[in-house]
Amino acid sequence: HDGVGSQLIAARHLAGQGTLSASELASLLDECIDDLRLMIDSLEPTDGDLVTVLGNLRYRLTERLARQGLALRWEVTTLPPTGLAPRDILQVLRIVQEAVANVLKHASATEVVVSASLTGDGRAIVLSVRDNGRGFPTSATGAGNGGRGLGNMRQRAATVGGRLEL
Repeated sequence: HDGVGSQLIAARHLAGQGTLSASELASLLDECIDDLRLMIDSLEPTDGDLVTVLGNLRYRLTERLARQGLALRWEVTTLPPTGLAPRDILQVLRIVQEAVANVLKHASATEVVVSASLTGDGRAIVLSVRDNGRGFPTSATGAGNGGRGLGNMRQRAATVGGRLEL
């Protein structure tokens, strides 16, 4: 709800003001549709198979990112089932989705790399989103920088027993 709902409200508001072109409105609605598909994908019975769910996300993102001039490099290795419930898988997907959205909005990057692998001891999964963009000052890594994205990502990570590192 927090992705689709806010996107639809924003699209409705901007459309009502007449400040969006038809292509901009179509792009916003495409994001809403992608978000709905993401939620549906996370509910599929995958038995905590993060690789499959991430693969679905990759399928959904690749073309849209390419249209916006951002190449997606995928470095996801074979992972054991996580045992995560569908709602927790959705939290993980939302973290990746927000990280990629941040790259699009703020990084001026040409490439984003999504990787997932086991730690050396095999006890945890490291999921990483990196880009070749301009980065941001370390003071921007707190939740109080005007936006809620990083704080939401931290909270989502904690919800599934993980942590967010920048």
